[in-house]
Amino acid sequence: MSSFLIVPPSQRVLIPGEAVSSQLQMLNGDQHYVRQSNATLNHTLTLSYAALTNVEVFSLVSHYVLNGVFYGFDLPSEATQGMTLSIPSGYLWRYAAAPECESSASSTSASVELVLKPPSLT
Repeated sequence: MSSFLIVPPSQRVLIPGEAVSSQLQMLNGDQHYVRQSNATLNHTLTLSYAALTNVEVFSLVSHYVLNGVFYGFDLPSEATQGMTLSIPSGYLWRYAAAPECESSASSTSASVELVLKPPSLT
């Protein structure tokens, strides 16, 4: 099985997830939210890569082809190097969409958006 690209990204953007909660409608029309768990869902991580080789682009695209948006996977330490991101046990990353690649005459850049899912949803 193909592994995720083992190249440190040039840019990382993490959007924290949301708490699991339920909306309650009161008789007077007010809305209240009740938190259901201490877990958060749908952390989004966007990784951008500059100046990738053809082999690295092929590796990234082939990993997406094998996993798609359905199968979860672990990220290598290079992808989150320098971040203070702690991933709970059993959580896996999934692709939110296909990687976006842009080629010029001298290099190829790519970006990929990932979503963190809990064990029951991976």
